[in-house]
Amino acid sequence: VNEDYGSFEVTPKIKEKTLEIIKDAKDDLEKISLLTHWVAENIRYLGLSMGEGEGFTLHKGSMTFRDRCGVCKDKAGMLITMLRAAGFESYAAMTMAGAKIDTIPADYFNHSVTVVKYNGKYKLLDPTWVPGVRELWSSAEQQQQYLIGAPEGIDLRTTPIAPPEEQYYRVNGNSKLNSDGTLTGNFVIDAEKQSDARFRRIFRGRHKNNWRSFFEEMMYHISPNVEITNISYQDPYDISKPMKINIDYRIPN
Repeated sequence: VNEDYGSFEVTPKIKEKTLEIIKDAKDDLEKISLLTHWVAENIRYLGLSMGEGEGFTLHKGSMTFRDRCGVCKDKAGMLITMLRAAGFESYAAMTMAGAKIDTIPADYFNHSVTVVKYNGKYKLLDPTWVPGVRELWSSAEQQQQYLIGAPEGIDLRTTPIAPPEEQYYRVNGNSKLNSDGTLTGNFVIDAEKQSDARFRRIFRGRHKNNWRSFFEEMMYHISPNVEITNISYQDPYDISKPMKINIDYRIPN
């Protein structure tokens, strides 16, 4: 239905933007990552009724590219269009976010995502759930069923379990109690994937002038006399590296 409607037709403007985004990519996976995150960050989630006929047909990529907004199916369709413009084989898929789908034909679906052929297998991508996240597919969406709209016809599949060791949140600290009663110390927070995303939301959900005050409030629970003497952190808008936060502090008396 989507192919007949022309949901993923590549226009010259879409082709031009796609090539601009991937021009410095070293391999196919980096191209896929760059395009997924561009759609995630640049197509704002916005639900509007388009009148009669709204349903499983995805809107054309040219419309989403023009409007720079849409719901999950628009984000998914935009990514499919750009992946095809980059030479990849890509299709839409449907899932039920956070829930189980039984193997009974019914309208169980509430979320649209993207698949791309990579190394001979279909790889899941979700431009709706990964703004500000280092992943291409949210690890929160595990053990839920999905259906791929590929021409060969594919049965219901289940998303893989996300290994917990890849979602780490580590705190390493050192402290010293001085002879005058002052405690001085340092701790470093390292986080990846969903834990990484939680810390990025702390930054991205606040004005920059409130970033330090969040950590001051967090440290206040250790002692109301605590002073942060230095704080540094990975740029929350740069997803090329895992989140790292370094805090030096002192507590007098």
